Amino acid sequence: MDLFQKNRILIIVIVILIVLNLGTLGTLWFGKFLKPVENMPKPPGFMQDKKLIEPLDRELGFDDEQTKKLEEIRKQHFDKMKVLNDEIHSKKKLVIQELTKENPDQSNAQKIIEEIGLIQNRIETEMFNHFLSIKMLCRDEQKEKFNKLMNDIMQRKKPEGFPKRPPHPILFPF
Repeated sequence: MDLFQKNRILIIVIVILIVLNLGTLGTLWFGKFLKPVENMPKPPGFMQDKKLIEPLDRELGFDDEQTKKLEEIRKQHFDKMKVLNDEIHSKKKLVIQELTKENPDQSNAQKIIEEIGLIQNRIETEMFNHFLSIKMLCRDEQKEKFNKLMNDIMQRKKPEGFPKRPPHPILFPF
């Protein structure tokens, strides 16, 4: 091969690599601006998935009848929780709308915040009633396991306190 042939191959390889790089960068860049497809299937709700129900089922040793009742209880619970969480979300939107006004009314914002607190109270009550319903499904020997599971869950959800570093340096510049 002569020098001209070597340079020609090198130039072709470089052009191919440039085209591939531009194609990759273009795909990544345009991918940011594409909206998600509206008809895509949504993932199952938290704890509605069988894989997440089965450990409780298995740990407590529920029979088929108890498992069916558990699924009904869970469905009712998640339907109620969705409504309550949607209510909180809409109230928080109202607080943000009040905040973004030229002259925010603090008393109106406080009233909305108190309404959020009442809804949160209903959520906590619903959670208690939900787990009480599950406990009522348990036979006497299962109730001890249920109590241990509840204590384990509370240990895992224990708050860890304030983070050592603020999450966003611009919002918290100290």
